[in-house]
Amino acid sequence: MNPEPLVPNRFGPKTEEPTGVVLLDAVRVMDQLRSRGGCPWDAEQTHDSLRRYLVEECYELLQAIEDGDSFAMLEELGDVLLQVLFHARIAAEQPRDGGRFDIDDVAAGLIDKLVRRHPHVFAAASPSTRPRTSRLAGTSSRAPNTAVPPSLPESRWGSLL
Repeated sequence: MNPEPLVPNRFGPKTEEPTGVVLLDAVRVMDQLRSRGGCPWDAEQTHDSLRRYLVEECYELLQAIEDGDSFAMLEELGDVLLQVLFHARIAAEQPRDGGRFDIDDVAAGLIDKLVRRHPHVFAAASPSTRPRTSRLAGTSSRAPNTAVPPSLPESRWGSLL
């Protein structure tokens, strides 16, 4: 038996669609907000202008986790997801030679990372059952986990060192 969701489904009764299908709706909503006829405030945002909101939402999520407040966690995870969607949409609007990527590239990069970090789970998977790989595989110039991000507060450095 499935537990009752923390918030009711705003779009009608729950269907038998696979988990994650509603994420596509979130991508479409962000596309509409950034498109012609969308929200002027959303349309004028840049990666730089959204930096403070990303940090703020992450701290609010951390607070909800520390408080053990599932309702607040639900809301704050949505706010963090909004930031991911926002930044991916902004990047998708860039010229091809200007660092362009989209939400599918973000998801594919995550899948690549998860599969690579969990060979004990995915090593036996056949090529047809492994998750799709990133269109941008091998394009990162960053070495994994070699430095503390300069924007990370000093109080959090210990978790990375």
